[in-house]
Amino acid sequence: DDCLAACTAEGLVFILGAARGDDDVEPLVFKVLQNLRAPFRDANKDGANVGAHCLRCFNDGLVFGGSHGLVELWKKQQLDCTDQTHAVGAFVHVLTVRVAEL
Repeated sequence: DDCLAACTAEGLVFILGAARGDDDVEPLVFKVLQNLRAPFRDANKDGANVGAHCLRCFNDGLVFGGSHGLVELWKKQQLDCTDQTHAVGAFVHVLTVRVAEL
């Protein structure tokens, strides 16, 4: 849906949207559509300082991998907006799990 998800070295996650000028000569410009400020927020309540180290996009969602075996699922949710020609979506946290060896 013309969005790009990126995680930084600090563990933050940004949802970016790409846009070009009207004449297609201007360079591609990325705009931050959403800043997922608190990936792994439940784990970080205990002072674990877990950030997203990798991510994988799928249809209408994202999965983040973090330290300590944590994996998080976020789902795209359609939001109402005043301009009905451009639906705006936001990613919301669904669940966090810890993966461990048996």
